[in-house]
Amino acid sequence: MNEGFADYFAGSILNTHWILFFTGGPDGNGFRDLLNTRRFPEDYASEPHYNAPIFSGMLWDIRAALGQTMTDDLMVRTMELNGQNPSDDVTFFSFCRDLTRMDDMLYGNNDPFDGTPHLNEICTGCQNHGIETSYCKVCAPTEADDDSDQWKN
Repeated sequence: MNEGFADYFAGSILNTHWILFFTGGPDGNGFRDLLNTRRFPEDYASEPHYNAPIFSGMLWDIRAALGQTMTDDLMVRTMELNGQNPSDDVTFFSFCRDLTRMDDMLYGNNDPFDGTPHLNEICTGCQNHGIETSYCKVCAPTEADDDSDQWKN
């Protein structure tokens, strides 16, 4: 995920979806493209540089829907939220879930169980890249919902 964050923020700051990668991207060229269709688990491998486009692509899709300012703010605040509990493993899935929680904290009523203001945009970005979470189900999640975060980066 660290590689995905680095690619996303570099692209967001420079306002481009093309990121130069020092040893060649997953497709053998020297670039990673944030505007991609890479999906979990089909495109997942044990090498974090190879997996970065799955996560950064998800973030770029959300940015396309919500805009740079809102998305960058959501990303940073969600990273801060995750940092408050360093013993928890953060995964593609838990980060997507926590994005919806942060969206509701910042722009909603702080009750994600009744939906969040940008749930569709966040969930579409996540689902485009194979990242599913109970918060993105058609109906609002219940407190008993548990995302199985078995895949770690």
